[in-house]
Amino acid sequence: MQFNQAKFNQVIDSAKAKATGNVRWMRAIEKAAAGLMGAWIVTELMSGLLITTESGETYHVNGHCICKAAQSGDVICKHRAAKRLITLYNEMETAPAPAPLSREEIEREIEQRWAARYPTFPLWMTLRKFYGANCLALLSDVRLAEFASKF
Repeated sequence: MQFNQAKFNQVIDSAKAKATGNVRWMRAIEKAAAGLMGAWIVTELMSGLLITTESGETYHVNGHCICKAAQSGDVICKHRAAKRLITLYNEMETAPAPAPLSREEIEREIEQRWAARYPTFPLWMTLRKFYGANCLALLSDVRLAEFASKF
């Protein structure tokens, strides 16, 4: 499985922050991260993950695991931690894009940038010269986007 290293590191940091104070989960997260970035072979299934470890053993993880730790009654294992890390990573990848700015927000942004960049030169003069309009409100959406992209 291929990971964007920066995003995966963010996921690991987030998971560790949530597990603060729980030494066993911290250790499981560290082992899972090392395995996922190392020699583990991970196959994502609809019903969970198949994880083949460096020792050649394969585990089906879907919130539960059948590894030796789980068989001995331990609910914390590196395989479950790996499942959670991959779930968080995938959720991060599919996070919704930010909502587009409204026309009013775009106009306000242009006016603020213009005032900061050209404090002694009025915006309306440039608009009139290049677009034949003396305010942003008179520009079409296409022209407004064009103007906004120029600076």
